[in-house]
Amino acid sequence: MVSQLKPTVLIVENSIDTTGAFNSIFNYACYAQTEYRFLFILPQKSQLVNRVSQAGFAVETLPFREISKKPINLLLYFPTLLINAFRLNKLVREHKADIVHMNDFYNLVGVMAKAAGGKFVLLTHVRFMPNRFPALLVKFWMKLNLVSSEYIICVSEAVKNCLFSHAKLQVIYDCLSSFPSPPPRSERKENDVIRLLHLAHYIPGKGQDIALNAFAKAYRKNSKLRLRFVGGDMGLDKNKQYIERLKQHAQALEIYPVVEFGEATSNVAEELKKADIFLNFSESESFSMTCLEALASGVPLIATNSGGPAELFEDGESGYLIPNRDAEAGAKAMLLLAEDERIRKRFSQSSISYVRCKFSAENTVRKLANLYAKVVTC
Repeated sequence: MVSQLKPTVLIVENSIDTTGAFNSIFNYACYAQTEYRFLFILPQKSQLVNRVSQAGFAVETLPFREISKKPINLLLYFPTLLINAFRLNKLVREHKADIVHMNDFYNLVGVMAKAAGGKFVLLTHVRFMPNRFPALLVKFWMKLNLVSSEYIICVSEAVKNCLFSHAKLQVIYDCLSSFPSPPPRSERKENDVIRLLHLAHYIPGKGQDIALNAFAKAYRKNSKLRLRFVGGDMGLDKNKQYIERLKQHAQALEIYPVVEFGEATSNVAEELKKADIFLNFSESESFSMTCLEALASGVPLIATNSGGPAELFEDGESGYLIPNRDAEAGAKAMLLLAEDERIRKRFSQSSISYVRCKFSAENTVRKLANLYAKVVTC
């Protein structure tokens, strides 16, 4: 029999590999496990099962299927959704769960389970910029979740502003599991290279193509610049094809020898230690855990004005915010930071102070815990 000393929360996460969204909810569960019992529900082919299990959390898997242009996915989406909804309700009953926390707004398993008679409180996280999707589709998702969810949690004001105004919408920023100690940085010698890091999965829209164009412009004026991409393809053919296109583009721009295409890493801190400047050129970003990690580590940031990143730092004080898809502005920002070590040091000190105040784990944990407590006692 399942102990009811702690309220039970089922976290439904449909990522097949590590993402900022997964890291955020995982960090929270690690913090709050003294007060709540968490069970993670992951896709059957997820690479995250071992990580979650090793952290001491119970894990169940479901055969999630996303809507895509492939006919087979479209054909099987709704039958799979219905099956998963009944399986979710079964897990709720088996584990006597109080809350189902959907970590993705577009995953309708929680909504469908409620419609099928599920007896639980539903919380839904919005972890993408709604304007990435057709307005009619977002409106449909929103209406379903407003009916079924007790609260809809937005990871930034930018996300909230893209949705309907409603009392159920709550903004709770993500947090880091802990704030890293800023790596020691030796005085730079005149001939030292300047290392730029772009850390994101190789997914169209994450901005690697814009970063390449911006870097090429900047490199022609400062040959000390070096660019390193770090990310994974998540096992998807379309992402593997994207990497090949990026490499071909780097060759066409004649910068391939000074650009690295690294694989995904579980040690972000090591990558940040080697970086002088951090880039996030994503076209649409609801929050950005990688930006937060860079800022907390004191690595000066250049980010596109694509949503959530604008709320993570102060433009001109702890980083540069540039227009979306603007390679010219990106190149200018790269050159400004690369050529003035004083600005980099000032940005580094300012960003550390800013994020430790605004994005402390205590703030996020307290707000989510208060939300959990409120719905459990309703």
